Amino acid sequence: MNRPGALILIFSLIGCGSIDPDPPADADGNVIVVPGAFDTYLGARADYRAELGVRPTLRVVFDGFIDEGKLLDFGAMSLTSGGIAVTGRVRWQMTTRTLEFRPFAELVPGLRYKPRLDPARLLSITGAPLGHVDLPEFLVVDAPPDAESPLPTVRWRQVDALLEAKCHSCHSDPQWQLNPLTRDSLVGRASAQTDKLLVVPFQPGDSYLMHKVLDEFPIRRFTVQPPPWSRAEPLTTAEVLLIDRWIATGARD
Repeated sequence: MNRPGALILIFSLIGCGSIDPDPPADADGNVIVVPGAFDTYLGARADYRAELGVRPTLRVVFDGFIDEGKLLDFGAMSLTSGGIAVTGRVRWQMTTRTLEFRPFAELVPGLRYKPRLDPARLLSITGAPLGHVDLPEFLVVDAPPDAESPLPTVRWRQVDALLEAKCHSCHSDPQWQLNPLTRDSLVGRASAQTDKLLVVPFQPGDSYLMHKVLDEFPIRRFTVQPPPWSRAEPLTTAEVLLIDRWIATGARD
C-alpha cells in the first residue's frame, strides 16, 4: 500500500472511533454485566411453598457462594405486589448456600407477592454476576407469622470433638508440623497459606477455616480438608454446618 493510501486508512479509522463493540445493554440502556471467559452466571432456585403466611421466611438456594462483602442485611431481596414494595432482613447460610428472607412487616392476605433479587448485591465470590433468576410468586393466606429461628449457639467443645475425630490424626503428628487446631490457634490467627484469618468471629465467609472445609469452595490454596489422601473420612454437611454456626455465633469457648 502506498503512503497516501495508508494515511487515508488511518484517518478514516480514527474518525470512526473505537473498533471495540459496545457492551450489551438492556432496553433502558443499562450495561448488562456478563461473566468472564472462565466463569458462569450465578444461579438460584426458590425453596418455598406456593402459599405462605402473613410473615413468612423465604429461602432461596444458590448454585455458588456469594460475595458476602457486597451483601447487606437488607435490600438484597424484596417483594412486590402491584405497586406495593416490601423489604426485609436477609441471612446468608454459607454451608448450604441459602439466603433467608423475612419481611419487616406482615404481608396482606389474599395478595400475591413476587420476590426479586438485587443483582448489584448478589455476586459470586469469584465475581460472576447474578444470572436471570425468575423466582415464583406466592399467595399470602391468613395464617400466623412463621416463628423466627435464631441460630443455635455452638460451643468450642462441640467443634473440638469434631476436629479430634476427623483432623487430629494428621494435625497432632509432629512430623507434619501443622496447626494444632486449638481454639487459641484458630480464632483471630492468620493462616500460613494466605493473608486471611482462620476464624473471624461472627463472619464465616471471612474465615479461611470455612474455605478449607467446604468441598466446593472455589478460592483457596491446596485441597479441601481433610484431604482425600488422608485416612480421615470427609466432613459431612452437618459437620461443616456445626463449624459454620460456631463461627456465626461468635466462635465462643
